[in-house]
Amino acid sequence: MSLAGIDLCSLPAAAPPAGEISNLVDPPSLKSVLIGFSTVLLILSVPFVTIRIWINRQKLKLADYFIIICAILNIAFTAIILTQARYGRHQWNVPACWFDGYHMKAIFLVSFLFGFISFGRAAILLMYRDIFSISRTTHIAIWIGLVLNFLIYIPSIPIAVYYETPRAGQSWEELIYTVPNLEPILVPYGIATGAAALLMDVYIFILPLPVVLRLNLSRTKKIQALAIFATALLAVVASIIALVYRIALGDNLKNDSTWSTTCLFISMLVENNIVPLVALQEDLYRRCQERGIDSHIWTSRGTNRAASIILITPESAVTKGFEGFVNRLHGRGQLDRVVIDESHTVLDSERGFRLQLGELGGVL
Repeated sequence: MSLAGIDLCSLPAAAPPAGEISNLVDPPSLKSVLIGFSTVLLILSVPFVTIRIWINRQKLKLADYFIIICAILNIAFTAIILTQARYGRHQWNVPACWFDGYHMKAIFLVSFLFGFISFGRAAILLMYRDIFSISRTTHIAIWIGLVLNFLIYIPSIPIAVYYETPRAGQSWEELIYTVPNLEPILVPYGIATGAAALLMDVYIFILPLPVVLRLNLSRTKKIQALAIFATALLAVVASIIALVYRIALGDNLKNDSTWSTTCLFISMLVENNIVPLVALQEDLYRRCQERGIDSHIWTSRGTNRAASIILITPESAVTKGFEGFVNRLHGRGQLDRVVIDESHTVLDSERGFRLQLGELGGVL
């Protein structure tokens, strides 16, 4: 690509700061980090969604359909972001020719699909509706949450279509020169949306807590139930990180937008993929309770008890604490069997993927 005889591929997209030198060949990059996060998160979230749909296949509910939509859109969202992995450099290390129509289309699609993140949050709220349908107050609060959820995310779709697509007679490449004029609108909107999304995740996290506290359960069982619904706290943490990078992107838009955008992409991927993980754990707990099966999610901190089903991650399963717990159950004749779900991922993964999986044999 050239402009007036100038080879833009030999020029950096921004001037380097004092003390830095542009490196267009092999500069520091977040490309491998972005690809690694995308791969691991999809390996985790896609099987979780598949398991949930398989479990509920006889009677799919609205929440299940929303999770399916969320999963499909998340795969598309991740695929688009992966096409932008090479931009994970400081802007003064990015060739100017990389900013082309193809790049502008990808940025538009990311903004467009962001509006559909609402389906994941809606799935969790709908699941709450199924669990807490007895409580009228909670039922109303859930519907309020659903309305607010769509009001936060859906406007991103028409805004992306209006501001991030070329006008009649304008090419995608020409859009590069008009987008800077829209920064006073798009940057504050992105930060405001990130802040509203954080409040939405806090709302989802807090919503079930009063109901659980009112249940006629022992203190121990209440704590265990609260711990399960507290998994939504992961989404809150991801939203905080995403908001931090949205603010950083606004500050660095002219000097280092590519690095800040890649950091934002990574945090958005984490945020999107946490939703099905949270939804499945809570759904498994609900199904155990419906069938009278005593279940317990192991935690490395706090009190753990014996139960018919113990849910635990591979990382926690190889700890000394869990090893002692299993030995006590075995000594009392209370250990029936150990089931390792999705164990085939060990065969499909690389040598460095979740090393604790390889230690399970020695522990069990």
